[in-house]
Amino acid sequence: WRHGRAVLDAAAWTRALAHLRKRGPDAEASTTGPGWALGFTRLAIIDLSAAAMQPFTDRTGRHVLAFNGEIYNYAELRAALVQEGVAFRTHSDTEVLLELILRRGGGAALAAGRGMFAFGLLGKQADRMIAVASDQRSLNALRRTVVPNLDAYHVYLSTSGDEGTRGMFGAETSFFAGLQMLPAGHMLVIDKGTPSVRRYFAPWELVDGDQLAQNAARPYPELLDAFAGLWEQAVRRHLVADVPA
Repeated sequence: WRHGRAVLDAAAWTRALAHLRKRGPDAEASTTGPGWALGFTRLAIIDLSAAAMQPFTDRTGRHVLAFNGEIYNYAELRAALVQEGVAFRTHSDTEVLLELILRRGGGAALAAGRGMFAFGLLGKQADRMIAVASDQRSLNALRRTVVPNLDAYHVYLSTSGDEGTRGMFGAETSFFAGLQMLPAGHMLVIDKGTPSVRRYFAPWELVDGDQLAQNAARPYPELLDAFAGLWEQAVRRHLVADVPA
């Protein structure tokens, strides 16, 4: 959360974090500075030690990260960073993500990572922030007034046409006025107070036309075997954790 030099309302901040506890019941912490705050509730999956607690700050103290989710290929990324001379303090995928961003930049880091995640990264010295919100109720707890977005409800509940909208509405729309959703595969960057949204991933970018043509000529049983191998690889990556599956 960032808003100029505003003083953080402690009671509102407590309410905001309370909405996240069901997603992170293991621990809770906050880091604050002039005009900004990052809060985190932890569901410990990789590196259960206190050293991996968040918000996580780099060695210089200039960057702080709040990260929710899991980087499935963090071990390979970590090994590559060690070869580049990075000395890690933890065994967490959180630290891997932070070091990857600082070394290669946000776009390259997101392209290299394989996982399911959302994060907020604050560069305190540069007044730069990459942010992702995870719960509308937490954001609403920090707002002075909360007003419903009636247009979103109209679309969501529409029965026009043969089937209506089936409970869908725009990817950037929320049920609250003045509160927007960040679409999947997008990042919000706030640089010196100026926000911008850009896409960093879309499923169709994974389609390789040449590979698709080659696969079309392969025997069906061979394709099934290849699919089985990819499926097993995906499942194994999802099971990487320091807690029982």
